[in-house]
Amino acid sequence: MKYCRGVTLVELMIAIVVMGILTAMAVPNYQEWMKSQQVRNITENIQNGIRTAQMEAVRRNQPVTFWMVSSLDNNCALAVGPTWIVGNQSANGNLDAGTTDPSGQCDNTFLQRAAGTGGTTGITITSTGNANCVAFNGFGQVAQTDPTCTNPISRVTATVTSTGKARAITINNGNILLCDPALPSSDPRGCK
Repeated sequence: MKYCRGVTLVELMIAIVVMGILTAMAVPNYQEWMKSQQVRNITENIQNGIRTAQMEAVRRNQPVTFWMVSSLDNNCALAVGPTWIVGNQSANGNLDAGTTDPSGQCDNTFLQRAAGTGGTTGITITSTGNANCVAFNGFGQVAQTDPTCTNPISRVTATVTSTGKARAITINNGNILLCDPALPSSDPRGCK
């Protein structure tokens, strides 16, 4: 008759210690990966909003504006952040919501709007010249058609505060590109 031997308590404790060490080594990398994914999601969300404004301008053959705002309720104000709205102007220069400045009216019906991505703690969003809007004409090019958007966005950057890793969106006339500001401009993934 064969005797079946199991795992001793010492072997079990060694296995648990090894698993604990491996887990402790993996947690910082996992946290950094999560922050990188949040930055990527935020920049892609903002890029999608800008592209929506551009496509709506071409589709409607009239000016459409993208605004970054503080929130999507009646307490909203123009601000640099992950929350945005897209509105079109009528022939008299007014938005569908009845104003050229969306402040205080972000809960009204706009063409599209999106709340900021949750869990943005530790991520900083900045734009060149603190710009918070960009308007497109019927050709899909950046245009000065909105009287409240005198300083259009040329670049928005989301940065993980702890590591400095960043992703950026650049707008050059009608080109909207997602890029890595840490790479040289000669690299196709770098910002130009």
